[in-house]
Amino acid sequence: FLTRVEIEFPESKILDGALFTKANVYYLQGRYGSAEKTALSLLDREKNTEKKNIYRYFLGWNSYMLGRFAKAVEYYDAIIKSNDGPVMEAWASYKKAQCLEAAGRKQEAEAQYRVVLEKYAYTVPSAYSLYAIAYAAYLKGEYHEALTDFDALISVYNVEELKIASYYMKGSILLASAQFADARENYERLERDFQGEIYTARFLKAWSHYREGGFKSAMDIFNWITKVTAAPADLKIKSHIKIGDCLFEMGKYDEASVYYSDVAGNTDKKNDDAAEARLGLGWIAYAGDDFKTARAEFNRAEKQAESIEIKSRAAFMAANTYYSDYNFDRALAGYSRIASDSLAPQAVRAEAVYYLGWSRYRKGDFEGAVSEWRKYYTVVTDKVKKADAVYRIGWAYFRKNDFDSAVSEFKKIISD
Repeated sequence: FLTRVEIEFPESKILDGALFTKANVYYLQGRYGSAEKTALSLLDREKNTEKKNIYRYFLGWNSYMLGRFAKAVEYYDAIIKSNDGPVMEAWASYKKAQCLEAAGRKQEAEAQYRVVLEKYAYTVPSAYSLYAIAYAAYLKGEYHEALTDFDALISVYNVEELKIASYYMKGSILLASAQFADARENYERLERDFQGEIYTARFLKAWSHYREGGFKSAMDIFNWITKVTAAPADLKIKSHIKIGDCLFEMGKYDEASVYYSDVAGNTDKKNDDAAEARLGLGWIAYAGDDFKTARAEFNRAEKQAESIEIKSRAAFMAANTYYSDYNFDRALAGYSRIASDSLAPQAVRAEAVYYLGWSRYRKGDFEGAVSEWRKYYTVVTDKVKKADAVYRIGWAYFRKNDFDSAVSEFKKIISD
């Protein structure tokens, strides 16, 4: 239809509108090259600055989708320099920051986000810029700064999706910092402010109880979710598994097994929830020193899982069964596979390296153990874990009868 307008009515006043709609249709179809070609034809002949900037804005994001971030920045810079008004300028400035971030120019991106925050304060683009700054701080482990910014997003701005996202990010930080009471209060506020988030908020509140060892309180909430008709089906399944986790932590293995088996079923069909439940069954066998059964469950969980995170945890636990069964060669193979998997979560890879050290140590390869624990020291940020790595290195040197090196390592712990 739009092509017919272009062909049959070349002098029509609605032609440019039809062509721009056509460009948007191409964009929505993922045909970015065609979208670009169509929009460029409009930009080249347009004289009006306001309309030119609309086309530039479109072309900028279209270039972003094509991975041509430098070109996208050029379009946004042209908008900023045109002095077309604060609204378009603010959005172009924000989009420029996104392009810089996508191009890996993180410092420039953060600086640009701060330009938006300061120059266009209390606007929607500044709210999104503040979220980007807060999230970058979170990724760098700068939790205090991140919490301050997420709090500002909740209290100062009125952008619903950002407020909700900020509540969830605050909760993640508080949980990671073991501030469980504050995490629960945060989720209670989220539930109060946004009733649509009630089930997820309560699920995470229960998770904070679980993390603190309040298994009975956690179970009460998880049970409530499983019984409420309106609760999302996926959250009900996850709550069912978490009840099993609570029972497991309380030492009620038979009861936990019932909940895990309900979800795991007797199929190997790809499903993360079923794989998570099968991990629970593996843990029950592992706790009873039935390493063969545990390994079978962990292997099934790895094959069944869709997410790399669950696959990695299952593979790690399968390697643990070999280690616990004194089969250090097989344990080494399992841990090595995880440690070399670039897609595996960093935390799981780090623990695999740690146990590579232990496996080599138990085989009497003390120099190899030292090498693995030095790697572990470099990849972990937690001070306790770093100290543990140094202690293990010192002990490996002691076992080698290299007492001078052992003393040197132990002194590092004392001095630090």
